[in-house]
Amino acid sequence: KMFLRPLMIDTGAAVTYQINGLKTATREFFYDRDDKAGDKVYTEKKERNMKNIILASASPRRKALLEQIGLSFDVIVSKVSESTNSVHPEDVVKDLAYQKAKKVFDSHRDSIVIGADTFVYNEGKKLGKPTGYDNWKEMLRSLSGHRHYVYTGVCVLWCGENNNTHILSFAEPTKVMVHELTDEDINEYILKGEAI
Repeated sequence: KMFLRPLMIDTGAAVTYQINGLKTATREFFYDRDDKAGDKVYTEKKERNMKNIILASASPRRKALLEQIGLSFDVIVSKVSESTNSVHPEDVVKDLAYQKAKKVFDSHRDSIVIGADTFVYNEGKKLGKPTGYDNWKEMLRSLSGHRHYVYTGVCVLWCGENNNTHILSFAEPTKVMVHELTDEDINEYILKGEAI
């Protein structure tokens, strides 16, 4: 969740952006004039990032989500083996999200690093990324007319006082119902890239 907290001071004001209480940026204002009602009018001075934010993912959807809430950030793709000893779907995505975030965080400890991982589970089986057209078609046929779950895990790493590492980690399941798909539907999805 993202919220704003205004911090008023005698000579100006600041609006601090926070994510779950973690300060990420400050917008500063200076006193300009009093209006006709006698209220002080402030003009924005500048925007300063308190900590650089890094998205450890190549996903265009995750990039778009951060852009939607107005965050400035860099993208550094995290390459990990994506293997885990976890079994439960929520633990799997949380563990892999942590691995991705930590891979980048180890060399960027002065930044806030966000890692994420998503898997589709259908009838108790984890579906990986399609390896080709036939595999893609087979996966969509298995989802057709059935309910499946999409699990997403997120991990945020940053350094606090005394250089201590802080971790915010969570997972969210989403239940998805897919209507019956014809071969024509499936081919259209694949051609448009909508099934990625």
